[in-house]
Amino acid sequence: MMRILGKYVLVAAWLAAGSAAALADTYMDKLAKVQVTLPDNFSKTQNGQTLTVSAPDETVSMVIDSLAETDLEAAGKAIDRRAAEKVNELKFKGSPRKVKINGLQGVTLTGSGTVKAKAVRVNTMALITPANRVFFVITTVNDDATKAAAPVIQQILSSIKAV
Repeated sequence: MMRILGKYVLVAAWLAAGSAAALADTYMDKLAKVQVTLPDNFSKTQNGQTLTVSAPDETVSMVIDSLAETDLEAAGKAIDRRAAEKVNELKFKGSPRKVKINGLQGVTLTGSGTVKAKAVRVNTMALITPANRVFFVITTVNDDATKAAAPVIQQILSSIKAV
């Protein structure tokens, strides 16, 4: 019994240490008054208000920004244009789905396309912030890395919160 319990404690400690180390850098969108925690090993490039992050192996990429907008439909069109600048042959599937993350309401939309001739899955998410802006994340994941990347992406997106 103690050996089994010991293994669980060891695994739990390993997972906790991995989670704490994996998400270490906090990005603050001062205009939107929202923050998101990012893996410390992701590369980060900031151009004005826009932050672009990528996994070390470049299988995951995210564009993080906000718009001076409170209408999700209007913001969605602008976000779709931004996604199309990054993703070739972009095709969204279905209609936007409602989402709520840490009290922030918004919508998410999934699709597919190519980046650098590689097939990718695309997700756009737009959230209304307390600062009357739309905070958004455009995520691309190489098709062959979707399952492996899902936990990290989920951790990042679920870390979004108003400040």
